[in-house]
Amino acid sequence: MIMRSKILLAALLGLFIGLNSNAQSIYYFKYHYPKVEDTTTYQAFMVRYDDGTGFIRVHYIDDSTHEEELVEMLMKEGYDVNKKGKVDSTKLYFQGYDPIYLRGDSDQDYNPDIFWFQYDKQTDYYTPWGIVSPDKKDGRVDEGEYLEVKLLNQQDLTPGFVSLFFDKKEDFFQNITEVATGRGLSTEEKKTKMYLLIAANTLDPDIGSTCEEDRKQTEKVFGDLAEFLGIEIVKKSIYGQEYNKNNVETAIQSLNPSPKDIVVFYYTGHGFSMNDNHQFPHIALTSKSFESARSNSLNMEDVYARIKSKGARFNLVLSDCCNNSIEGASAIIPVNLARTRSSNLPWDPDNCKALFMSPKPASILMTAASRDELSCGISSGGLFTTSLRSSLVDFFSKFHNNVTWAQLLEEAKNDTIKRADKTAMQGDNGTYTRCKQHPIFKIQVD
Repeated sequence: MIMRSKILLAALLGLFIGLNSNAQSIYYFKYHYPKVEDTTTYQAFMVRYDDGTGFIRVHYIDDSTHEEELVEMLMKEGYDVNKKGKVDSTKLYFQGYDPIYLRGDSDQDYNPDIFWFQYDKQTDYYTPWGIVSPDKKDGRVDEGEYLEVKLLNQQDLTPGFVSLFFDKKEDFFQNITEVATGRGLSTEEKKTKMYLLIAANTLDPDIGSTCEEDRKQTEKVFGDLAEFLGIEIVKKSIYGQEYNKNNVETAIQSLNPSPKDIVVFYYTGHGFSMNDNHQFPHIALTSKSFESARSNSLNMEDVYARIKSKGARFNLVLSDCCNNSIEGASAIIPVNLARTRSSNLPWDPDNCKALFMSPKPASILMTAASRDELSCGISSGGLFTTSLRSSLVDFFSKFHNNVTWAQLLEEAKNDTIKRADKTAMQGDNGTYTRCKQHPIFKIQVD
């Protein structure tokens, strides 16, 4: 590597890497390269988003000039590939690229680091394992040594620490170190109620376990949101033996929100399209194999219209189900999706309030797949539900300013597409193809 060779660069383009994806894991690494002539100690701040992208900033003191240096790199991830071309999914790397200097001598040429993680079967997470740096001049790969590795949480992100990697004028610094004062809901706003209605086909032999995970996680994220805002939540979950069309219709009919309240409807189960003009799916509200799915179904556009007519301030109507012909179902065979531990970051009450308690009444309808597409799921839940939940938590946090539903839903859509592309599905002829899944949504502001 690594006395970082100083080469005059023709030009450097300024680059600010915004927090526009799901901020999931923030790691701190302190390391050096003892096997080469480099006595420098490096400190890295790595942000890994839930879709596998992210960025790295590296801070160090130049041994020759004693100047402070700060380098920023984009980041890509991938699995290890051995000499025979076989993928080893137990080893995951995060590689920096396109380095630029934010502080110090911008004429230097920085050799990007590669951070290696290894899969832990006991925890089902990838954890830090090693670090290397390929030298661009002679092609050798220098092996580094970690001095400290830490998954960062809110209590670690003190102004003094964050200032090593970010200037105080940057949005990231201001958002992550800001202390909330005098914010939150007023006494009148805390009279708002959230109505959460969930329908989940948890007894289905093929997708029941996935639907159960979706149900539990959806109930938790909205329950946590209501608790965080300090408002009452009224929950109704229809699953197990209670799962049928009559119970779902009765629950919708029984909703009685005030004009300042919030209604969330979430469905997870089988869905299908028919020869009609609906772009959103029909949901199959039967758990009995002898019952007709068509005659025991509701279209999500009809569900949306019924809920919207109740007159709540905000309506969020969601479905995670297939949107293809009822005869076209396929088995879903997932690949191992790389997971790193999540950093515990606080939510921002202003962001939560902007999304769910805007003065202008709004309604949203969103489903997991476009017409003629499948909705993919794995043991930990539906890909769309996982992506949406991750985007919600991301936009609740301090990583964003001036949040909007359009931004949040677009992020959830794109993340679902990426997750689906890593999932294989088996057709009737036994062949496997990549799952193609494109969520659709509409937003109405009154």
